This record gives sequence, structure tokens and C-alpha cells, in this order.
Amino acid sequence: MAEEEAKRIVLLPVDDSKHAMDAFDWYVKNIRHDNDKLVIVHCHEIHHSVTPHAMDTPEWSNHVGAQEEKIKALEKKYKDKLEATHIAADIKVFGGKAGEAICEAAKVEGAHMIVMGSRGLGALRRTILGSVSDYVLHHAHKPVIIIPKK
Repeated sequence: MAEEEAKRIVLLPVDDSKHAMDAFDWYVKNIRHDNDKLVIVHCHEIHHSVTPHAMDTPEWSNHVGAQEEKIKALEKKYKDKLEATHIAADIKVFGGKAGEAICEAAKVEGAHMIVMGSRGLGALRRTILGSVSDYVLHHAHKPVIIIPKK
């Protein structure tokens, strides 16, 4: 009796950038296996208001509503892409700073690898601004494939 091959869990962090979509396309074209479990993750950092009373303001409610709409639009974009490529995947949202949240998602989901895009920042900008892909590469403790900017 042949043993069923274990599923490889691939974590694909996304945002609304071309770099994230390039990483999705690269995964599909180059390393996707039929038995992969693909987990698409969007990391969303909630910026809390400065004062505790501001949480109930209409402006805060509008801000939260706008963020929720952006997340729904991003999920729809990737659901459409998954449907077009006949790939099943879980789409999840994790809260927190992107690099930290991606590393946490990899642990929680039991990912075997992470495939992600890069904005292609130069060395100086990356040093000043930081880089999510650099953070993940050094903190995930999983294989990380970074798809460079085209």
C-alpha cells in the first residue's frame, strides 16, 4: 500500500501590491504541487487612537470600516485569482506588524515554507525603513523564498 504523501504547507503573505501578486504567480508557475496546502495571509496592523475616548468617534468607526473594506477587496482579488488558476487555499488575516505577524502565521499554520514578494528597496532605504522580507528571512526559522522586484 502506498502511503499518502504528506501535504506541504506553503504560506504566501500578500498585500495589495504588484510584488505580492508576482510572488503568487511565481509560486503557481514554479513550485506548486497538487497536494500543497496554500495559506494566503494578509497582515493588518490596527493603529489604536491616542486617547481612549476617541475609540467611539465617527471618524474612528469610518477608519475601521474603510480598513475592513480594503481587506474584503484584497480577499476577493485573491479568491478570483485562485478560482482562475483552479487552486484551493485558505485566506487568513493576522493582526500586527507585518514581519512579526507573518512569522507568527508560519508557526500557527505549521508552514513548511514561505513564499513572498519584495519591494526591491535599495540598501540605504532598507536600512532606514526596514524590510518585511528581511525581517521574515531572519526570524521565521522556515525556508523563505523571496521573489525579487521585476
